[in-house]
Amino acid sequence: MTPKLLYYISGHGYGHAVRSLEVINTLCSLGCRLSIKTSVPPFLLEERLSHPVEIRQDKLDVGLHQIDNLRFDLSLTKAGVKELLDSAPLWITQEAAFLKDENFSGVICDIPFIPFAAAEKAGLPAVGISNFSWDWIYSFYGKRDPEWFPLAKVMAEYYEKGELALRLPFHGPMEAFRRVEDIPLVARKSNRGKSEIRKALSLPEDKRIVLIGFSQVDLSKEAFGKINKLSSRYLFLIRSPLQWDSLCFRKIEGIEASFVDLVAAADLVMTKPGYGIVADCLVHGTPMIYSDRGEFPEYPILVEGIKAFLPSCYMPQEDLYNGEWLPYLETVESQSFQSRPIAMNGAEVAGNRLLELFKDRD
Repeated sequence: MTPKLLYYISGHGYGHAVRSLEVINTLCSLGCRLSIKTSVPPFLLEERLSHPVEIRQDKLDVGLHQIDNLRFDLSLTKAGVKELLDSAPLWITQEAAFLKDENFSGVICDIPFIPFAAAEKAGLPAVGISNFSWDWIYSFYGKRDPEWFPLAKVMAEYYEKGELALRLPFHGPMEAFRRVEDIPLVARKSNRGKSEIRKALSLPEDKRIVLIGFSQVDLSKEAFGKINKLSSRYLFLIRSPLQWDSLCFRKIEGIEASFVDLVAAADLVMTKPGYGIVADCLVHGTPMIYSDRGEFPEYPILVEGIKAFLPSCYMPQEDLYNGEWLPYLETVESQSFQSRPIAMNGAEVAGNRLLELFKDRD
């Protein structure tokens, strides 16, 4: 009998969910039975699942309290983390009982820390999959606010209860885990060709297509005025919840094309560096304009990967918010770039490794 596994997914952004779904689909194709616990909205998961999977809503971690896509509030984040850790003992007891009652064979986390303790209490193996762990992220902020250090230490103690971490490219150290194995990039790929997607969306052939990879950025009236002057050369694709309304923006509804289809169709993407969007662009060879995302230790690691594998350029937040986009668009278009190979079969590698680990525990 194949294993029955519970996959816990962080609600911090959608990058964790995007890559987790690729691993989940692989595990399902190998015959495993999967359930998901996350705070990510179910509809965002269901559109990418290739097999029936039970989805349960649960808040598993705090991540960072976002002001918008590029800015966050550390004081609110810290308050949320303290509240989460205070409630952890009760959650662990209840979750351990759930794991045993539902006869799960094991636990996978990307990358909430508390479920590792629940798995241990239930006598089940737990494996992490990620390119970073939250103890590393929060320890970074301890350099200027020492209150973060004891919080990160507790998180590391939870991670230590895991059996293994499968570490993705563009990673932090993940030193809290007892064992770490590196795996290739986990990434999704559109099953539609570039020209097919453009034709289906009636995208103009005489303009450069730029996908806006933000969900919340507040632009001034003056910024929109500057961007509108680019409408003869560029068409900018946006998706909900962005509501930008001007000549050079085209809002694409979910039913028209998935986000990854838009990455495949675009001439370039304008975004903040996150694992999910970086992986999407790498798979499809789509150039990137990226902006700051505040003090986040994953950021320089991802930027290093972007520079190594993609035509790209950096746009300061000030120019992003002010609508000074043209110099960066022209910079990326004029770049000469020699691409480097990178293995992208991480979902297959992870799926087979997880099946190997869990099949004898059923």
